[in-house]
Amino acid sequence: MSQVTIYLPDDVERELRAAARKAKKSFSASVVELATKKRARKTWPRVFLETFGSWQGPPPEPFQGAASMARCRVWASSLRPR
Repeated sequence: MSQVTIYLPDDVERELRAAARKAKKSFSASVVELATKKRARKTWPRVFLETFGSWQGPPPEPFQGAASMARCRVWASSLRPR
């Protein structure tokens, strides 16, 4: 594993150190965890991937003001179980 020198504002360092103490982790382990989570966010959320392509029916019309909003309400009310 390589060593890296970073410069943090004092308040950020204090917050990171406090979070590390609370989680009973080393400061380095906490920074690695944050960097790993940030890197993992480059993918779509799992819930999006599970629902992608599940739309049934024609594509919705582009929003065009109040008239479109009224059509959306009518459409949404038709989806509610009766």
